Amino acid sequence: MQLVLARRLARCRYALEDPDQAHRTVSEIAYGWGFGDLTHFGRKFKAAYGITPSECQMLARRM
Repeated sequence: MQLVLARRLARCRYALEDPDQAHRTVSEIAYGWGFGDLTHFGRKFKAAYGITPSECQMLARRM
């Protein structure tokens, strides 16, 4: 179960950092990878990467 969660979070992070997907919202990406609750997604993402999904997307856009 943890491996599946880790892979889904990694795919979300990749999508959030991908310039070709910059038009997508955090919620679109999360729902697209099977997260049905944005609060749960945000907590798990921050626990895994130390930043929120929004911060991750914002930082990627600056680069």
